[in-house]
Amino acid sequence: MNETKFVVFQLEGDKFGIPIDAVERIMADQKPTRIPRTPAMLLGVFDLRGEAVAAVDLRLRFDFPERPGTANFIVVTSERGRVALRVDKVDGIMALEEGSIEDSPEMLRTKDDDFMSGVAKNGEELIVLLEPDNVIPKSMRKTILKVEAAAA
Repeated sequence: MNETKFVVFQLEGDKFGIPIDAVERIMADQKPTRIPRTPAMLLGVFDLRGEAVAAVDLRLRFDFPERPGTANFIVVTSERGRVALRVDKVDGIMALEEGSIEDSPEMLRTKDDDFMSGVAKNGEELIVLLEPDNVIPKSMRKTILKVEAAAA
């Protein structure tokens, strides 16, 4: 059987996964440099090895309530660049068999916001699998590019 590895993390107690091939690093919680007049989900920027990388709060991206406290950042690289995603907790790496992954529900897919690549079943739990290229909404990509360019 073919297996794909995912970094599995939590938001509001729900489990999500992102392909391990897209993950550059996992970082402990830290405070990015805030950029004024940007959307709330855009927390600011980090300097990673001399390059400005936008930090996005996935709680706010998915309309979960804000939660103070410690978290982790997952730095994801895709065809659209790098971004640091703030998540509640990283559970670890999980290998999922192809047969355990179903396509994302049609009703959740839109032309502008197709962030899910599928849903995996792992025993009794479901894991929402994210599409690295689309985890940031199209409407926000230009803002992120401008912020990163200004911070560079």
